[in-house]
Amino acid sequence: MGFHYIPVYGRQASNDDARILIGNHVSFIETFYIGLMGASPVSKKENASIPLFGALTSALQPILVDRADPNSRKNVAKTIVDRAKDRSWNQVVLFPEGTTTTGKALIQFKVGAFAPGEPVQPVCFFFNNNAFNFGMTSAGPSLPALALRVLCQINNNMSVHFLPAYRPSAEEKSDPKLYAKNVRRVMAEYMKVPTTEHSYDDVCLQIEAMKVARAELSADASDIELKSLRKIVEIDKDGAKELVKAFIRMDMNRSGRLDLSQFKKLFEGPFSRTPVVDVEHLFHLLDKDDVGTLNLKEFVLGLALLNSDSPGEETKNEAMKLSFHVLEGDKITGGIDMNDLSTILGTVYPEMGKEKVSRIVAEADDDGDGIISLDEFTAMAAKHPELKLTGKSFWSKLF
Repeated sequence: MGFHYIPVYGRQASNDDARILIGNHVSFIETFYIGLMGASPVSKKENASIPLFGALTSALQPILVDRADPNSRKNVAKTIVDRAKDRSWNQVVLFPEGTTTTGKALIQFKVGAFAPGEPVQPVCFFFNNNAFNFGMTSAGPSLPALALRVLCQINNNMSVHFLPAYRPSAEEKSDPKLYAKNVRRVMAEYMKVPTTEHSYDDVCLQIEAMKVARAELSADASDIELKSLRKIVEIDKDGAKELVKAFIRMDMNRSGRLDLSQFKKLFEGPFSRTPVVDVEHLFHLLDKDDVGTLNLKEFVLGLALLNSDSPGEETKNEAMKLSFHVLEGDKITGGIDMNDLSTILGTVYPEMGKEKVSRIVAEADDDGDGIISLDEFTAMAAKHPELKLTGKSFWSKLF
């Protein structure tokens, strides 16, 4: 494939010095080099069925990951720990980023390689080619196209750098995330590249987000990082992807933004009812830059906050504020009319009865002005936990 000479710097650690080897993952090329290392890779199950490559992978006694199996990750983690402790097995080699990148940064490391608390040896792969980037990314060429480019090159340049084995401290052994972060820092400093807190889940989400990334859409509007999103609201990769797909369905003109009429389609359908609260007001609340349209970030963040039934402790205030302002509508009273709130809560909790709901709301009106302020609303929610005023279970009965 044009790799006439591969310079190797440093030495591969012995089985006793490091049971686990970890490397940056750029392309399919370094996976062939693993065969020369004699280590057992952690690989996607699908790779074992690829012609030639699959035979090589199987010969190395791999640990296969089935991403469609929810139990696979747990089983793989256990196998990594078992092999790390058992020196009768070959060394295990992992790409802790969990996916391929351009090699211009190191994304967040998964903790599987670090959970055993055993020494690891970082291995850095460099591709020094001016003609094209070897990186297998969602925005780049397909695997066959990339392979063709490699084959068309008379000479391809790759170098392998074995760093000294990293022995974890007692603190790192008890905290795999810290261990992973510190090893990544060592690799990044050697490679002279930055680190980013994007993860494999972000890559999956970004693939969906790129479907709305058109010329009219700014690049940062489609850059959704799950870690940052989770600081505001509890959401997993699948939940975020569903919101992105909903955005795509409504963005009929592929502008990368939703106007009010498109947003309203979210609440329309053959079995939908007239929303109890004002959809237009919700739209303007989510439109943070006040331009009359929602970009992908505004849509995902707002809907994720509304739909979260169990926001973390740090985000409850944000979820409560959003609920309050949606129920408040565009009135200028500075709060929610007491009678309106009683009607809304009666709709959501008919089993409580109108009389009990009205009494709870009346008790919340501390100053007796007939308007429930944000502080009174929050205090009412705290005093009556049976009234869930945030989350999907609440809003699904109002939209």
